[in-house]
Parts: sequence; C-alpha cells; structure tokens
Amino acid sequence: MDNVQAANMKTVMSKCAPLIDATRKKDEADPYVISLAMAKKAVIVTQENSLGPNSPRMNIPDACKVVGIQSINLLSFIREMKWIFRG
Repeated sequence: MDNVQAANMKTVMSKCAPLIDATRKKDEADPYVISLAMAKKAVIVTQENSLGPNSPRMNIPDACKVVGIQSINLLSFIREMKWIFRG
C-alpha cells in the first residue's frame, strides 16, 4: 500500500465505517479495494447492491457513492466493454 492509498484508506474508514464488521476477527477487503480504486481513479465492478442511505450497514456501491468513485455491476461492465459472447 503506497502513501496515496493509505491516505485514501483513512478517508474510507472515516466516511464509511459501516462498510466493515468490527466484530469479525479477519481483515475485510472492501476498504482496501475502495482506497485502491480512489488512488487509481478506477471503477469497481461488484455484484453487491446498494443498501440505501437508511441502512445501518454499507455495501461497496454505498461506500463508492460516499467517496465519489464509480461502481458498476458485471453486466454493465460487459456492456461498457462491448464484449460479445457467441455460443
């Protein structure tokens, strides 16, 4: 993790604390993925759905909205890439 990603991680954790479950004993990857996407100005492809602003929890699309990066689902990604699958 470089300095930019570390600074982004602080932002993610301060603005998106419900993204992780502090009672779990293992590391959760979502904050790392989001802070890396912020550093690289990348789009996150996820199959998670937004839980909405009234939820006590937060999924990747919710956190992305808070920190100002884009997230899309796999089908949207395939369409944006203009991939064609033939059988």
